[in-house]
Amino acid sequence: APRMATSDLAVKHGPVSIRDGDNGLMGHLARPVAEGVYPGIVVIPGNWLVEPYIPEFVARLSQSGFVGLAVDAYPMFPKVKTWDEAQKVPWEGTQKLIQEKWTEPDMLRDVRDATGYLRRQPFVSRGKVGITGFCGGAWNAILVAVDAPESIAGVVAFYAPPDAAKQNNRTRSVLDVLGTLT
Repeated sequence: APRMATSDLAVKHGPVSIRDGDNGLMGHLARPVAEGVYPGIVVIPGNWLVEPYIPEFVARLSQSGFVGLAVDAYPMFPKVKTWDEAQKVPWEGTQKLIQEKWTEPDMLRDVRDATGYLRRQPFVSRGKVGITGFCGGAWNAILVAVDAPESIAGVVAFYAPPDAAKQNNRTRSVLDVLGTLT
């Protein structure tokens, strides 16, 4: 079996509370154990924050000399602690929650809060951060990069669905905004 980055003793990682209170927002932070200041990258999952690839991805970013912070892109999903619990939640139910409760302004606020949290950490370089995402999270990463060029240094979108806006009754699609990225 391949060695998991989450098992690397040179990586410190775990859940973090980005915002407390009734409007709480969770994340998963990974950073090098070695003292230093590192560039930051915000990661937007395609679905659940507890999907195994998310902690592994931010840990791999850490192995490469970054601080990675995955943000819970769907805080309206039922609260779960493990991937096994998440898999028991009916897919149709999560899709209905996205259709009825997810909004672009809320997502932009949550990612800006995550970006601010990351930039305030003493082990993160001052200045802009990178942003990346998977599937719908990639679509959201592109929207954040377009809307917050003052804080985003670059975006890497892993398979952002260009038609997600049409599928989810959104006002902007990836194709609508790509020309505005610099």
